[in-house]
Amino acid sequence: MNVSIIGTPRCGRTVFLGLLYETLIRMTTAVCEDDQEVIVNTGPLETKAFGDLRLELLSGRWPSARNRSKVSGCSLDLGFRRKRSFSFFRSSELRTVKLRDVPLSEKDLKVMRGSGQLREVLQGSAGGSVDRYGLSELFRDSLESDAIVLLADVSNEHQEGSWSGEERDAFLATIVDNAAKTRLGRTREVTFIIVLTKADRAEADDQKVFDESYPRTSKALREVISERNSASEILVSWLGTVSDPNAVKVPATTVREGQVQIEYSEKEYRRLVCIIGKMA
Repeated sequence: MNVSIIGTPRCGRTVFLGLLYETLIRMTTAVCEDDQEVIVNTGPLETKAFGDLRLELLSGRWPSARNRSKVSGCSLDLGFRRKRSFSFFRSSELRTVKLRDVPLSEKDLKVMRGSGQLREVLQGSAGGSVDRYGLSELFRDSLESDAIVLLADVSNEHQEGSWSGEERDAFLATIVDNAAKTRLGRTREVTFIIVLTKADRAEADDQKVFDESYPRTSKALREVISERNSASEILVSWLGTVSDPNAVKVPATTVREGQVQIEYSEKEYRRLVCIIGKMA
């Protein structure tokens, strides 16, 4: 099974990948909600890249440009295995998932901005479907994944290189519209997992926050789910912060049982891994 991670520039992608990897490390010796084991299998380069990213967060530092570059486009090979009831032996059946980060290249950016709902936002006219053959091979293939993790930045901050809220909404809506169809335009089954990035710890109503921040995407999801055999989930990605001596916000850490740990929405990330495992 293939799962793609897609988001706009500066949406919190690298921090999301670091927290996901942290969660997978914690879960490798634990059981999931329905007694599933998860196994992480990556190559030496990916293992070092994700490991360095994790260490930065554990040290209370934001990901460096070097580590952002290293993990961009990387994939994680996950294996899920259900434990047998009333047995000390593990099940031999291993269900595999390739979880891949899909960065937006300049080529993809040009195509996306010229078609779909993004064109309507930027140029004032509807652009229709995305020209898939104008996209990079990686991005084109990601639209045919079994599940797509959409990173939806719900913060109010305006960083250099980030997109406006309206552009982000139109981009994700365009992804939903096109991923729910094959290259030949036929409808297909796909699961969309919305992750609210840069969220507040006290988000009381995930669905309401998403609907208000991403009205186009929310509408597109409702139409896809009602017309096709598709599904969606919403999760919250929260990372605690503290002020350093220079009054700059940095990742918060805490010490538990003698170990330094990142303060983040671990339960939500565990839920994400379990959702993927159940789909496999």
